Amino acid sequence: MNMQDEQIDVVFSALANPVRRKVLSILLAKQAVPASELAGAFDLTRSSVSEHLGLMEKAGLVSAIKVGRQRLYRLEPEPLLSAMEWLEVYRTFWLTRTNELRILLDSGEADAG
Repeated sequence: MNMQDEQIDVVFSALANPVRRKVLSILLAKQAVPASELAGAFDLTRSSVSEHLGLMEKAGLVSAIKVGRQRLYRLEPEPLLSAMEWLEVYRTFWLTRTNELRILLDSGEADAG
């Protein structure tokens, strides 16, 4: 497995959790969000939210900067773009297959079998 595959695995693993997906939605709507504000959006302990943010940082989905006593988090789009590129191959495959099936059904050849 190459480095790019490993990174995509980490990204998909991070995206598999609904809390982390909601964090991304919050960060998409705002430029930079304090960790305390993110923690307040969930019925979770701050340490649990901090753990989620750490996994997201490892995946490269978020970055944090320290401003005074706060850590501000922001969305990093590059890993999402890599995941979308990976998925695009399969989207193209299935679009082609469904179009072929549609043509087959429209031509009436499906009744011959």
